[in-house]
Amino acid sequence: SLVVIDKLPFAAPEDPLTKAQIQRIERDGRNPFLEYQVPEAVIALKQGVGRLIRGPEERGVLMLCDPRIHTRSYGQMFLTALPPMRRTSELSDVQSFFASGGPILTEPMSHRPSSTDLEVPSPSGRRLP
Repeated sequence: SLVVIDKLPFAAPEDPLTKAQIQRIERDGRNPFLEYQVPEAVIALKQGVGRLIRGPEERGVLMLCDPRIHTRSYGQMFLTALPPMRRTSELSDVQSFFASGGPILTEPMSHRPSSTDLEVPSPSGRRLP
């Protein structure tokens, strides 16, 4: 399976419910982006990933195309919330994953993360090096 996520799933700020929550948090002198918008987007991303991984025997590739996952400070919150999976930017790694029927690579990721990193879930559910 392959799930492609082109951008982080932030709610539209003009949505009436989102707008009301943002205004309420701002009135309290807090940061609505970090306290409300990022956590809500993280939940939405996890739900999208759930379409790929329904159980420990499931396998597939999650492709995150939004460069903010690596370029913004909040990007780490999204990555931390994801299930254990191997990361790569190499198409050949993904091809090997699909061809082998199992997890890819035996060595740690040795490249600088990019906006086209591919997340490959570990069949065992453990985070791979």
